[in-house]
Amino acid sequence: MGKADNEDGNEEDGELKASMCWGVDEASLEELVSWTKVRWCVEQFHRDIKQNLGADEYQGRTWKGVHHHLAVVMLAHAFVVQRRFETGENRSDFSSFN
Repeated sequence: MGKADNEDGNEEDGELKASMCWGVDEASLEELVSWTKVRWCVEQFHRDIKQNLGADEYQGRTWKGVHHHLAVVMLAHAFVVQRRFETGENRSDFSSFN
């Protein structure tokens, strides 16, 4: 368990996060921490594409339409990440793109 980081990356006072894992009895603490960090990155990705890029706003009825919509959302996310990398800005919000 460790202190939770808020959206700005700052530790919040007194808040703890815990993870439960099954079937990893032989895993070291370093491996468990590494997997938790990967999961956090995936959760941040999903939060970003839903809140900022409209991944959850598709209202069509076909699989093909959903697939195309999510492909465009992921392409937009890749553009944002590449732009941040090129400019050196490490912003947690999308204010520079609004």
